[in-house]
Amino acid sequence: MRHTNLVVLLLVTLLLPGCAFFGYTAAAVTGAPRIPAAYKLKVFPVLVMVDDPDEQLGSAGLTSQIAEMVGFYITENIDKRIDEDFIPAQRLSALADRLGREDVFPKTPIDVIGRELGAKEVVCVVIESAKLDMAPGMLRPQAAVSVTVVDVESGQRVYPESGSHRLEVKLKPMHDDRAGRATSRLASQKMAEDIALKVSKLFYKHWEAEPRR
Repeated sequence: MRHTNLVVLLLVTLLLPGCAFFGYTAAAVTGAPRIPAAYKLKVFPVLVMVDDPDEQLGSAGLTSQIAEMVGFYITENIDKRIDEDFIPAQRLSALADRLGREDVFPKTPIDVIGRELGAKEVVCVVIESAKLDMAPGMLRPQAAVSVTVVDVESGQRVYPESGSHRLEVKLKPMHDDRAGRATSRLASQKMAEDIALKVSKLFYKHWEAEPRR
């Protein structure tokens, strides 16, 4: 049975980005304790909203990608089976277009947006800062985000109890050889992936080991 469990673990962790596979497998083999979820999503479906108010990610499409990745990671790692899981980011985008991205949509309460899309809870991620910190021949991607969860029925924040949960993301320096292997676009994409992974880990039990970049 122990061998079977290890094989399943190896197959699942292969889905993780970068070299996360090695970090998570090592943690499991050594018997390191897993960190409990900071908040367990109570009812589904769930809407993930990622707001980049100052457009610091460098690409509008990255907010939808982060939302989709958060949903994917949680679905793959949550302890219970989910029949109706996450509202597709495309539906949120279509609602923003219908209401008006520049006027009505930004002023619409979170619970109203969630109710319109059939969500029970809304995970709100706000990009507070995101930069590549460029130096000659080097990129140092880093970001800070805040996370809250809103219950759609009551319209109240359910996580955290006050304020927001702040997360910081820092990638290892990347050499920019101007040959396309470590361009600013690739750095932004990697930063978005790390944001999604860190946000998602708030909602399921996980090992402490972080993916190595």
